[in-house]
Amino acid sequence: MTQSQPSPNIILTGFMGTGKTTVGRLLAERLGREFVDIDDQIVAHFGKSIPEIFAEDGEAAFRVAEAQLCARLGEMAGLVISTGGGALVNPGNRAALAASGTILCLTASTDEILRRLDATQNRPLLPGSAEERRARIRDLLHQRRHAYAAIPLQVDTTGREPAAIADAIERALAANAEVSGMTCLPVRSPDGSYDICIGEGLLAHAATLLTNRGVRPGPVAIVTNDQLAPLLADTLADNLRAGGFTPTVCVLPEGEQNKTLANVADLYTQFLAAGRTAPARSPRRRRGRRHGGLCCGQLPAQVPFRADAHLAAGHGRRGPWAARPAWTCSGQESGGRA
Repeated sequence: MTQSQPSPNIILTGFMGTGKTTVGRLLAERLGREFVDIDDQIVAHFGKSIPEIFAEDGEAAFRVAEAQLCARLGEMAGLVISTGGGALVNPGNRAALAASGTILCLTASTDEILRRLDATQNRPLLPGSAEERRARIRDLLHQRRHAYAAIPLQVDTTGREPAAIADAIERALAANAEVSGMTCLPVRSPDGSYDICIGEGLLAHAATLLTNRGVRPGPVAIVTNDQLAPLLADTLADNLRAGGFTPTVCVLPEGEQNKTLANVADLYTQFLAAGRTAPARSPRRRRGRRHGGLCCGQLPAQVPFRADAHLAAGHGRRGPWAARPAWTCSGQESGGRA
């Protein structure tokens, strides 16, 4: 009988006050996992509080114990782990835990961090008055910016309750499981919902992203502009074709001034030339559908067309997107993250 593989760890890191411990406990409870707080483990090891460790043994001793614990936890599985704010600034610690699972970096604004830490007295790196603390937070964030930025999955906790942060973490984990490093932003409205998928190289995963969202392989139109088509359309079309779709590239001129009714008509002409005809539908039945990273719906003939990217792939502000026959994008602009 084949035994199931243990689940990879989920590791929450980020600056102090971003919610790692509170949200980590909640997430572990939701997922039925054991929760491990690295700072709590270090306190138990030394038998004294973190301020006492810093004062009596020094920060260097604290960091050595922290590194040893990261190495041990990196050999375990199925945990939700909360690190100290500076734990994964050490590349060795980061590599040890990354080998055991997925790391997410929780972030928050300086004001939010200061508010959350206002009543605490157990932060040895944040002594002094509120203004001194604010300056120290900014200084530490600046020092650690490259280490935090090296973690692809980021969850902003500013103004969010723990349950909402845990929801966002679960969405980030699901998106990362689909395509490594991808962020998925759900967009909901009374007319329907869709996902904006953001990440590097997503055009090479377009067919999978669409089929995972219930889009059956078949004829599709890729609508892009004349500047991006030579750079990106072939990559997207090749991937869609390999996934069983039949893509046609439709090109419009770039620029806000070109989003006109005349160009809408030209777009329909391109659809017709490719055999992508749009069946008539009652306006009352015209609703958005969740089609991959697209906001899909029948194009109203009375409104200007927005040829903006909804399948963001780390290539800048706009890019190609695909839609099934008789459906096209009519939504807001989205940007990619390089």
